[in-house]
Amino acid sequence: MNVKDVIINLLGLKLIYLKIKMIFKYRGSKDTWGLVAILFHWILAILLFIQFASGIRLSTLNFSSIKLELIDMHQSIGSLIFILVFIRFLWRVNNTKPSNNNLPYFHATLSHFTHLTVYFLLFSIPILGIFYNWLSDLEIILFGIITISNILSIENDELADILIEIHFYFALLLMLIVFIHICAAFYHLIIIRDKYKIFHRMGFNSIKEKF
Repeated sequence: MNVKDVIINLLGLKLIYLKIKMIFKYRGSKDTWGLVAILFHWILAILLFIQFASGIRLSTLNFSSIKLELIDMHQSIGSLIFILVFIRFLWRVNNTKPSNNNLPYFHATLSHFTHLTVYFLLFSIPILGIFYNWLSDLEIILFGIITISNILSIENDELADILIEIHFYFALLLMLIVFIHICAAFYHLIIIRDKYKIFHRMGFNSIKEKF
């Protein structure tokens, strides 16, 4: 491929980007979170449900080759969630957020506290899992390709057991918050007919530009 082909390809990508930007609101505004944040939200939601299911299943299995395979998958998806949450957090800091001016003060305050708690859990749960592996002198293998070596020079099974127990209970707390979040979303959608457009602004219909 010569320089001309590279330039044409780059221009093609630029045109695709401009077309997407023209059709969809990729950044947030007063009435939507924007395409990028919405994609992060729903992709993370799917990954979390997979992670919850695999975590519950792991807690019921005895040591076996099946459990080891499930552990590898659980660690891989957990690490992916951690990376996506970090990028999502950076995007959230720089993204325009929908207005909560019409939302009752109690709802807005509870929503803010819930978001902070969820971010804390989404960061701390995988970190606890990583340190559990390292303190157990185990490597972390992601999707059978990437190996995260143990950077700790100590092995402490007692501390590792404490960390994995905290990891488990934090995961249960996150599951509870997600359940409450889903109930709240349906409350807004069905009971009060999305009066404050809470459900709407996290949906893909909210990102379509009006011409």
